[in-house]
Formats: sequence, structure tokens, C-alpha cells
Amino acid sequence: MDRTHTSIPVPTILGHDLRLDSPVGFPYILMEYIAGSTAFELACAAGNPLTTPSEYLDHYYTQLADIHCQLARCQFSAIGGIAASGDNVDILGETGSGPFTDNGSFYKAMIEHVRESKPSQNQTLLDSLCESLVNTDDDQSEPTYGLVNLELGTHNVIVDSSFNILAVIDWDSTYAAPRAARHFFQVCVGAEPGIPGHGAIKAFGQGHEICVQKARLFSRCLETAATKYVNDTGDQKPLFTAREMFCKEALNFRALAYARIGQSWAEEEWIPGLQWLNHNTQEEVWEWYGV
Repeated sequence: MDRTHTSIPVPTILGHDLRLDSPVGFPYILMEYIAGSTAFELACAAGNPLTTPSEYLDHYYTQLADIHCQLARCQFSAIGGIAASGDNVDILGETGSGPFTDNGSFYKAMIEHVRESKPSQNQTLLDSLCESLVNTDDDQSEPTYGLVNLELGTHNVIVDSSFNILAVIDWDSTYAAPRAARHFFQVCVGAEPGIPGHGAIKAFGQGHEICVQKARLFSRCLETAATKYVNDTGDQKPLFTAREMFCKEALNFRALAYARIGQSWAEEEWIPGLQWLNHNTQEEVWEWYGV
């Protein structure tokens, strides 16, 4: 991650060689040691790996929201991975295609990549996502596209014992993305919107209302951080709003994200949710989530 564009804490890279035949016999990255634990490890020690402990929730969400905003403020003219120069976008490393100038092409490439890489999972779900994210009549282009890191979950955030963020690691899944895809609840932080119109994700064993309360809290933290950047830097429009975290496109992308990481339960649980989204207006979705 380029430190000249953000103040996000990242370890210094001391050396790397991504060749299979490197001098040590395999690809490697050697980076600065950070004295801390991942937020996931601390959550496990507190008794629940799926959420940040309640006493640190607001503090952790506030920091995470600021990181989301700093990334989103890095704007590009197309959707894609960050070019080596850092000044433009290149092919999306995950799919080997792009850059894209409209949202539908990006979603289609992501869906086809998941379909090909995990042929035995979630195929019917991917068909449904094609209908809702790709085969639409909406104008799917945006003036600019900000960065998002889809792997900003607790397993990639190093913290101290008070959940102060010390460093973020693993930037492979960082790219310029559509606005709705940037409105993304990270995994294992407790903010889980669940299955639209139905409730909690059964595979997680967590209560729906408490998860949605945390999702609303994180969405408010994100909107507050985005509004602060408007006031402090003169940004013309907030990069995030609380309601957009629960917009239909963002929720569809969340279903795709679970298929992307190979969650075998995703199809059974998400297809009813996608059907519910298709049969309800955006206002009805917001009402259901209480936002």
C-alpha cells in the first residue's frame, strides 16, 4: 500500500521475491515485525471469534471506518487492480481481466471467476446474481471508482490489547470498485446484516437483532467518518452513507463475496434473500433493516 496517499498503518516491506524459483525456493515477503495480535485472535480469546468484544466495538469501528474512507478517497477512472505505478488501474488480479468502465462488466467478471474457480459450489446463486447485478437496464457507469479492501477482516488487522489498530496486512484484494461494492461489511467484526428479509445467517449461530444493531453502528461510524472528510477536506459528496450499506446492490455483492470465499452454505441461505430483495423496493429494504 502506498503510504504517500493514506496514513493507514502498514508494515514496512524489507524484501520480497514472488518467483517460485526464488533463492529460498519459494515466493516470500519479508516485512517489519509488529508487536501485537490480530483482532481475530483477541476476539477468540474473549470468547467469540465472530465479533469484536462489545467494550471495544465503537473504538474499533471508528478506526476501521476511517481506513475505509482513506481508501475510498483514492479515486480512479476505471475499475481494476492498482497498477505498479500507483497512478492508474490495471487488470484485476483476481480475475485476470479488466480494467472495467462499467459496474456490470466488473460483476460479470467476478461471478465468472467464482464460477470457474469453485465449480462445485453455489452455481444457482451465481445465476441469480447475474440477473440482479449484471442483466439490468440501469446505467452502471460511475464518474470515478475508489479503493476497497475486501480482506480487511479481523484476521488481517493487527491490534494491541485495547484494539488500537497497529497495522493492516494482506492487500491482495484491494482494487478500485463500484460505490456499492465499497459499502461492504468486513467479516468477523460483528456487523453482519444477515439474509435480507429472513434474518441471521444460520451457519454463524449468531442472533439477528444483535448483529444488525452492530451493522447499524458500523454504518453510522462510516457515515460520520465520511462526513468529517467532507468538512475537513472539501470533498463534494460523502464517500459513504449509512443507508447505502443496506442498499440492494451492496447486499447482492455481499452474497457474491460469500460465494467468492467458498462458503458452502451461501446458496441455501442467500437465494431466498435475493428473491426477497427482488420483490421489495429499496425503501422496504431500508425499513426492514431499520435504517
